[in-house]
Amino acid sequence: PWVAWCGRLVEAMVPELRSIADDMRGDGLDSGTVTYNRILGPIGRHRDGKELGQAPRGQCNINYIISCTDDRAQTHAERRDGTVQSYPSRPNTAWCLDTSVPHWVECQGEREFVQICVHEPLDRVVQWFRDRSNSS
Repeated sequence: PWVAWCGRLVEAMVPELRSIADDMRGDGLDSGTVTYNRILGPIGRHRDGKELGQAPRGQCNINYIISCTDDRAQTHAERRDGTVQSYPSRPNTAWCLDTSVPHWVECQGEREFVQICVHEPLDRVVQWFRDRSNSS
């Protein structure tokens, strides 16, 4: 079971995330929607595919974990070099995930998170955050 909610109402409820997406756009990154998600159980291995030309540079998601009832829940992504990037589903943490590569979630409970989808390579998004954190 998966519940996803996106659109203006979600953006109005979390203006800070919409502001991040707007700042990214202002700096030339192709940021997309803000989505609220609630998922029960695991998510199988998959890639987030886009239509040709819709995300030509790549795609990653910024996931902010609101809650998770499984202390051992983890998200995994198999990078192009074969290594696996993983992060825990700890509440009040945010993670960047390359969704153009195979990725999956191990979870035996319920996870709740908000997400910003960015049509850019993971490395470019991570560098954007590094540049902004070093400039303040």
